[in-house]
Amino acid sequence: MSAEAPTTYDNAGSSSRDGGCLNCGRIQWFSVQCVLHLVEQILSLLVLITAAIEGDFGKNGGGWVEFVAISAMIGLFVLFVLSWCNVLIRCPQFIPVALIIFIFYVVYTVFYLISGIVAAAWASNAGIVGACAFFCFLAMIVFGFDAYLHFKEWRAERDQSNTTTDQTNTTAAPATGTVA
Repeated sequence: MSAEAPTTYDNAGSSSRDGGCLNCGRIQWFSVQCVLHLVEQILSLLVLITAAIEGDFGKNGGGWVEFVAISAMIGLFVLFVLSWCNVLIRCPQFIPVALIIFIFYVVYTVFYLISGIVAAAWASNAGIVGACAFFCFLAMIVFGFDAYLHFKEWRAERDQSNTTTDQTNTTAAPATGTVA
């Protein structure tokens, strides 16, 4: 007889063992968040490719644009893996995961704005850098929209936790019949 933990099955048919499995689930490929995530990855890759093609641009601001594209791709990949493995859901309540993700998207919205300005300023020297500027501004719009969606999610979580806290902390005061 083995001392293994019992296997449980969820509604999707995947199994997990009690005790330490991350229970990596299925991805909803056509959800808004997943489509935005894939578009952000593709735009970051396009920014990186168009910034790296022009050799002189790397010496004159292109390094910043490449850094933003690579770091965004790495950050998005980490968020994808953490959400796919349900790590973000299992974080303790005192860690504001929705706020952290919102801040991530706001920071990269600003980074892509700066990268787009840098690329647009250098675009008259090489046409491919103009395409890089276009993709930077497009990525800024997509990251900004995703930041807006995560802001709404964070606000809903905050309001829900405040409502729950208020309901547990309220006590009925005796009615005095006077209006203050």
